[in-house]
Amino acid sequence: MNTNRLWVIGSVLAMAVILVLGWIVGVQPQLATAASATIQRVTVEQTNARYGAVLAKLKAEHDKLPELRQQLAALTSSVPADAQSAGFVKELNGVAAEKSVIIRSLTFSDAVAYKPPVAPAAPVASADSTATPSPSPSPTPAPAAPATPAAPPTMTNALITPTNFFASPVQVGVRGSLAQVLDFLEGAQKGQRLFLVTSLSSSPSTDEGVPPGTVDATIGGFIYSVTTASAAAQAAGDSALTGTTAEANASK
Repeated sequence: MNTNRLWVIGSVLAMAVILVLGWIVGVQPQLATAASATIQRVTVEQTNARYGAVLAKLKAEHDKLPELRQQLAALTSSVPADAQSAGFVKELNGVAAEKSVIIRSLTFSDAVAYKPPVAPAAPVASADSTATPSPSPSPTPAPAAPATPAAPPTMTNALITPTNFFASPVQVGVRGSLAQVLDFLEGAQKGQRLFLVTSLSSSPSTDEGVPPGTVDATIGGFIYSVTTASAAAQAAGDSALTGTTAEANASK
């Protein structure tokens, strides 16, 4: 009886050892491998989802590429990569022919580097405004002074720097009636090329044979270019165009 019991106990212990060894050697590594595979699968799915979102965004941006190219072409015509003064002269001659004015002179000066605007300093309250007034009889309330209009905020762009953005001063002399000159001024500012007018002066023409009411006007302003400093210096070397040349171009 004791022998049989020992065999039973031994058999049970042997089976327990076999089960433990089977778990350690066989089952546990397989479970660890399965868990690792699950983690890798989840990671891959998350990566694929991120790549899918990026791909969808790139596809949407690619669909907008023709529209962006059109916008780029319009902006390049407005602010080209160099001075391109010949194109601007052609544009002015077209406006002059349309508005029936004569371009008598057209001068380009050397390009100047862009200077970022500086925001105006905030006004400092004076000492008188903070002093405590002495008691006095209450006067009749005066009408409130109109509020001083606030200046627009200063706009800057980190991509626009003195090394890549330049302004070329332009001076245009035209002849026509005052209304024609003003129409020419408006047309010149609404052309493809960005032309910022900064000054306008006019006086009655003193030449003989001109119609009554004819004025000689001088328009000053800037055209702009986005370029390197070396290219801008080369493009800014355009010589001044005479009125005869401008008028000849306008007659073509």
